[in-house]
Order: sequence, then structure tokens, then C-alpha cells
Amino acid sequence: MTAVVLKEWHNTVTDGLRDHLVNKLLRSITAKSSDAVFNVDDVPVPIVNKLMEIENAYYLAADSRSQYYHMLAVTIYKIQEYLSQKREQQQTLDTTGVTSAMEKILNENGELQEDVADLGEKLSQLLSLK
Repeated sequence: MTAVVLKEWHNTVTDGLRDHLVNKLLRSITAKSSDAVFNVDDVPVPIVNKLMEIENAYYLAADSRSQYYHMLAVTIYKIQEYLSQKREQQQTLDTTGVTSAMEKILNENGELQEDVADLGEKLSQLLSLK
């Protein structure tokens, strides 16, 4: 087991804040608008777990709190941009490709590449329910 090296800035981030940021990641995937009602219980556990892994990887990799926030913000932005494009394409072509795009998004960030296909499949299933 690898020892976790805590950085000085880690002391400024509470568990509650980290949970809030995971919730933001979940919202980026599930909410279609800011008015949408969001219930974390509606999200499959494997997706929640995968997003927690991603948040933790950023937490451990970042050299500062601002870099940590930036990494999360970039991921949220890319997910939202991708889903927005997919909604537009679906209106005209009625097709989806969540799995390949999620692979591309997450691979560009260099995080958890080996498990991304599984996340994409689960996201695709989640989005097809809505």
C-alpha cells in the first residue's frame, strides 16, 4: 500500500467541502439545468464511487488548493460541454456516444484511464433513463 503524502494545503479542505465538490461533479453529469432537482440517491453507486476516486486523485495530485479547484472545474466544464453537444446532436441525429466521449474527456486529464470505459457505460445508462 502506498503512503499518502499530505500537503500543507490539505489542512484547509474539509471532508464536507470534498463531499460538496463530488456533488458538483455529480450535478455536472445529471442535471440538465440549474433548476433541475438533484437527488444523489438517484445516481448509481458505481458512478458516485468513480467520481469520488477522480476527486481523490485530483486532491492527491494537486500542489495547491487553487490547482485542485482548477482540475475539478476543468473536468466539470468538459463534461458539461460534451453533454451539451450531445444534446444538440441528439436533437438532430438522435444518437449518443457518452462512453467514447467520457474516455476522451477523462483521458485528456490523465486520470484513471483504465476504468473510464466502465464509467462511460454507466453514464450512458444513467443518461438514457432521463
